[in-house]
Amino acid sequence: MKENIVREFKGFINGVEFDRTETYETIFVLLEELERKFNISINDNDKELIKDIMSFTVLATFDKHYSRNELLNATTNNIEAADKLEDVLFVSHKLDSSDNSWNREINKKVADPTKYTSIKNRIKNKEKETGDMKYSISHNFKGFINGVEFTHSEIYETTYFVLRELERKFKTPITDKDKELIEDVKSFVALAKFTERYSRGQLLTQTTNNIEAADKLEDVLFVSHKLDSGDNFWNSKINNKIADPTKYTSFKKRIKNKIKENSKPTLSISKTKENDGLER
Repeated sequence: MKENIVREFKGFINGVEFDRTETYETIFVLLEELERKFNISINDNDKELIKDIMSFTVLATFDKHYSRNELLNATTNNIEAADKLEDVLFVSHKLDSSDNSWNREINKKVADPTKYTSIKNRIKNKEKETGDMKYSISHNFKGFINGVEFTHSEIYETTYFVLRELERKFKTPITDKDKELIEDVKSFVALAKFTERYSRGQLLTQTTNNIEAADKLEDVLFVSHKLDSGDNFWNSKINNKIADPTKYTSFKKRIKNKIKENSKPTLSISKTKENDGLER
């Protein structure tokens, strides 16, 4: 899947500045997962942790096995399995050790009781501080996946990851014949954001895990979190259509017949005056 991005970007998380969308989005998902798991808020006292996660994320791209989706899946799974912050391991993929050039520093500091003391004390004492994680994005965005338009970068990125996982699992490219599927994945992602339990990390982790476990496309279940039944307003439509042999027929036939089409999925992003305006 080819991606062409041209956009102006500047993002902030509690005063820490980012100039790359991918780095910002990855760190935001990981911080959001830490907040959810340990029931605390990232605040201005946690800038060292934010900066160290940024360094890990940037350096991990030099790992020959690097995949942004693998990093998110493996690390968010480690966060979910941890009993305390000190147990969390930041890894770039599921077979990654905790002692590489890209993650050695952050994993040592996470395990060290003298580091990141503010957040560790808040978790230990179950303190509810008034300061929340503050983030803002300012950039001009318009994206397309095989002609389907996106004006919100988070929905674009999440949809792209899910489609890429479908391509990888079933070894079949998404093409212009699959616009209905692209539109429905987009709709699922956009609607899931309104759910009480929504977490982008959980949506990506649980849905990609379901894709990996499926023997055929009809077995895939799109969910927003691990307790999601798959029959809610945000995902019943796509899950019913996935299971229906009369829907998404082009993609299903190509998977079944292992047809490798010359037509590659086309992604492009161009600048526009639309603004994500994400701010909290």
